[in-house]
Amino acid sequence: METFDPRHIGPTASLNRVIVADVPGIEIEEGVCGKTGYRLVSAKALANLMRDAAETLGIDPALDDDALNRAFDACLAAPDNSPVHEAAQQIARQMGRNLGYLLLTLRRGDVANRAARPEWDDSYWAYWAGIRYIWLGGGIVSGRLGPMMRDHVLTVFAEAGLTDMQLWLSPYGSALPLVGMARQAPQETKLALVFDGGGTAIKRALALFGDGTLRQLLRFSSLTTQFDDGAAGPENHVERAWWLLDQIIDMIDQTRD
Repeated sequence: METFDPRHIGPTASLNRVIVADVPGIEIEEGVCGKTGYRLVSAKALANLMRDAAETLGIDPALDDDALNRAFDACLAAPDNSPVHEAAQQIARQMGRNLGYLLLTLRRGDVANRAARPEWDDSYWAYWAGIRYIWLGGGIVSGRLGPMMRDHVLTVFAEAGLTDMQLWLSPYGSALPLVGMARQAPQETKLALVFDGGGTAIKRALALFGDGTLRQLLRFSSLTTQFDDGAAGPENHVERAWWLLDQIIDMIDQTRD
């Protein structure tokens, strides 16, 4: 079992795989317990909630996840008290509370949740127990949904009596992972291509440096991912690893050209 190293994050550290088994003393809403972070707060989770409310939202449930998520901001901007606005508000509430439950699970490290995550030793739980400041970034929190989710997370914290954890929205929005990658470049770097291989899209940018500091991030159009949640590619683990490598190389070649 590998020990947690915040400077070298591997698949084991993924919050997508954390399971909210139980948070003793907190009344968790129906449909949360037993689900992973991926099923609770990912872009796919948002898209699935939108499909469930597609008729009220007036959207086509057959749209892909990325198109649905991009349409959600307009739903939140619908006139107050309209069915679309109310349905969108309910989805925003659910997403925010889901994130709140996930963060409580990480912070508290209750026995049931540790048992549900056997890949983690105590070093992972100790790390999260010490977290007091959290920045939210990424595509789904870069629009109107971000501040709403933050408010609902803070409500969950208040209900749990958690008063020493602060939560902010990153000014970099969906570019946050790209900025983080760029800042890992060696001191002498002048130019670097950086990538964020997300579940729905691959974000790309050219990072420009001066005097060892990130000066500018020139973003390219995103590429549609071909490896969302293991849905595509070979099932054999070895063949799939080579297939994923081919996908990454192709992505780099497209960007370099």
